[in-house]
Amino acid sequence: MGFSQGGALAAALIAHHSKTHPGEPPLFRAAVFICAGAPWDSKGMEYIAPQPDTYPISIPTAHIVGKLDSLYPEGMKLYGLCEPSKAAFYDHGSKHMVPFDMKNTEEMTRVIEETVAKAMRG
Repeated sequence: MGFSQGGALAAALIAHHSKTHPGEPPLFRAAVFICAGAPWDSKGMEYIAPQPDTYPISIPTAHIVGKLDSLYPEGMKLYGLCEPSKAAFYDHGSKHMVPFDMKNTEEMTRVIEETVAKAMRG
C-alpha cells in the first residue's frame, strides 16, 4: 500500500521486478495505490511507458484517486500500466488526501476488499 510518491515507488519496484525476473513469482500478491504518482523506470530518467498488449503490473491492484488532485493525471498513467481485469478503481472526487467521511471510507474499503479477493483467488 502506498500513498502519493510511496505508491509510485512501489509501482516502480513491482514493474522492475516483473521486467528483470520474468517467469518468477511477483514480489507482492496485490497492491493498493492511493493518490499515487506515475512510476519511473529503474534509472529514474523517464516514466514507465505502457507497452502494447502487456502490462508491467499484472497483480491485482486498487487505485484510489481524487479528480481534484494535482497528481490525478499521473495516477491515471499508473492505472494504465496495470492489468485491466485485475485493477479496481475509485475516484473520491477530492484533492491529494485520504478522505475520511463514511461514504468514501466504504467505497475505498470495497475497492481494497475486491483487490484482496482477486489476490486470494490466485
